[in-house]
Amino acid sequence: AFSFFVLVPSICLAADTDQSLTRTYKYKCSSVPPLRIESVRVHLDKSDAYIGGEVARLLMYDVDPNDCIEISVIDSHGKVLSSIRTDYFPKPVRHRSSRSGNQFSSYVVKIYFIPPAFSTIKVVYVRLD
Repeated sequence: AFSFFVLVPSICLAADTDQSLTRTYKYKCSSVPPLRIESVRVHLDKSDAYIGGEVARLLMYDVDPNDCIEISVIDSHGKVLSSIRTDYFPKPVRHRSSRSGNQFSSYVVKIYFIPPAFSTIKVVYVRLD
């Protein structure tokens, strides 16, 4: 089971891919032009977690090659347990075309702990000006 929150204008699809443990996470995705956070996934390993997903480029926008994605794990009391900046691949995100359908880039980070139940997984597009 999972729950998620979305900050407009993002439509963030979220999923727990946990096969061995039952965890409930909240998801917050903050998208601003030129990128939209499309999805967030959490995969739990024995003692680690992988957090990843996809981003899409909005039409009519160019993406700065120095920009990145920031992924934070926040416990139920509001304490930031981990905050990691990462790239997405391929970079730059290709434009969507009618022939090829949606064009996404992927991101993933490994955190060296299992986020506690009811933590918030926050994914934000970061402009590095």
